[in-house]
Amino acid sequence: MTIEHASRCLSKTVAEKLAKLKQGDNIVVLWVDAAISQNVPVKNKLSNYHVETTRSSSGVFHGIQVGELHQDQFILIVKGYVDQARMSVESIPLCLVKEIDLFQKTQLASVIGLRKTRIRYADGSVKEVRGGPLVVEDDNQRQRRQIHR
Repeated sequence: MTIEHASRCLSKTVAEKLAKLKQGDNIVVLWVDAAISQNVPVKNKLSNYHVETTRSSSGVFHGIQVGELHQDQFILIVKGYVDQARMSVESIPLCLVKEIDLFQKTQLASVIGLRKTRIRYADGSVKEVRGGPLVVEDDNQRQRRQIHR
């Protein structure tokens, strides 16, 4: 796996963690995504919650692959298996990745929230995002820590 092309847009910490990943590692990825906010007050500087949308994804690290259309690199995360020959995979542009963490097989990662969440802010604006904060729960200790920031 090489990450030379994406290294210009990755933090040093993410690049180092990515270089150490092995196929089959259980990972949690924090990344930024696009979103549309509605009913936003007109002003020069918008509130940060209208600018940055943070998402978290968990699953099994499958690898890095270059897309054919624009030659961007993507991190591939296995979300589940359909059968022995097919799987569900989430692909995230590597340049959008802000953090990568490993979690042990004794931990269960689950997304808390609806498929699509509508957030209403005090100023009357609305933002729709998919998923919700990611919580990692240790089955042995029953400790929960929220990953989504």
